[in-house]
Amino acid sequence: MILNGLRNDPRVGKIWQFPGGIREYEDRSGMLPNLASPHYDENVVPSEREARALLRSGSVHAIVATNRYFDLRPRAGRRFRDALQHLAKHAFPFSSHRHELGATFLLLWRREIREIPVAIVDCRDNNTIREEDVELLRLCKAYFKRELPFNRFNLFRPYAGRLPRSEMLSLLPKVHPIPLGIDDAQFEAWSRERASKTHDVFWSGRPNASQRLDLPVRLREIAARRGYRLDLGDGRVPHGEYRRRIAAARVCVSVEGAGWDCYRHCEAIALGAVPLINEPTVDAVAWADAPREILFRNDFSDFEGKLETLLSEEPLRNDVQRRLDALVRARLTWSVQARRVLDALLD
Repeated sequence: MILNGLRNDPRVGKIWQFPGGIREYEDRSGMLPNLASPHYDENVVPSEREARALLRSGSVHAIVATNRYFDLRPRAGRRFRDALQHLAKHAFPFSSHRHELGATFLLLWRREIREIPVAIVDCRDNNTIREEDVELLRLCKAYFKRELPFNRFNLFRPYAGRLPRSEMLSLLPKVHPIPLGIDDAQFEAWSRERASKTHDVFWSGRPNASQRLDLPVRLREIAARRGYRLDLGDGRVPHGEYRRRIAAARVCVSVEGAGWDCYRHCEAIALGAVPLINEPTVDAVAWADAPREILFRNDFSDFEGKLETLLSEEPLRNDVQRRLDALVRARLTWSVQARRVLDALLD
C-alpha cells in the first residue's frame, strides 16, 4: 500500500527498501504493472549492516515502516522459521528489543535514526497494539492503524495495568486511522471491467465473524420472499471469477471478517456493484462521508430494508455509485494514504 502510494508523490525522491522481498499486498489479479514490475525490488538494501550505514549517511530523510514482515516468496525453511518467530514473540519481555520482525529492526537502530522521523503503518486485523509494538509507538512520530477502536484506550487493554496512564495519554496523539483502501491503478483498471447486471446480490466469504455466520441463510430467505436473483459463492473463488461475479451484481454484500475494513469494500465499488456493509465497528473515519444507504446496523434490523431500497430504486443506486466513486478517489486510494503519512512525517 504505502510503497505504491509513495511512488506517486512528487515529494519523494529515492526509496530504499529493507529487508527485501516484502509485499504488503499480493496482486492476485496480475493486473497491476506497478506491483508486477521487475522494478518492484529496486533499491533493496541487502543487509542490516548496509542499512545502518545508509541511515548514518544522511541520505534518508524519513522512514515509513510496517510492523509486520510479509514474505510471500516461498523459501526453504520458511514455515519452520515462522513457527520459531511465533513462539519467540510470546517469550520476550515487555521491553525487549529482540523481536526483530519488520519495523522492529528500528528498535535496534535508535542511534542511527535519532534525527529521522518515523511513521509506522499497521494494517493488521487486530484492534489493539501488541505488547511488543509499544516501543515502536514510543519511537515513532506517527502510528497509522487500520483497525482503530473508537475508545483509543482500548488499544492498550491487554496490558493496560503495566503501562502508566500518563504514558498512554502521551502516546495516543501519535495514533491515526488508515483504511486498507485500494491501489489507484487497480481501481481504474477494475472500473473498466464493469458489466451488465445478471444478478441482484453477490456474496462470498468465510464465516470468520459473527455477522457472517447466518448470512447465506438470511439472504436466501429474503430472496425467496422478494424474488431476488442471488449469486452465493462457496468460500474463496478464483480471482478472475470473483471479479466477473461482482461486476454482474447490482449489490455486493461486504460484511466484516477478521477486521471491519476489507479489500472487498473498495473492490465492489471499482467493479460497479454497490457494497452493502455493516456499520463500522472501528473508527473508519475515511468512510465517514459514505452514503448512508450502504451501511446497515450490526443487528441486521434494517438490512432487508436497505437491500430493498438499493435494488428497487435504480436512479438512487446509480447516484450512490457515483458518490462512492468520488469517495474512493478522494479518501481511499493508496496515493491519498501515502500523502497522509508523508504529511504527518513532514509536519
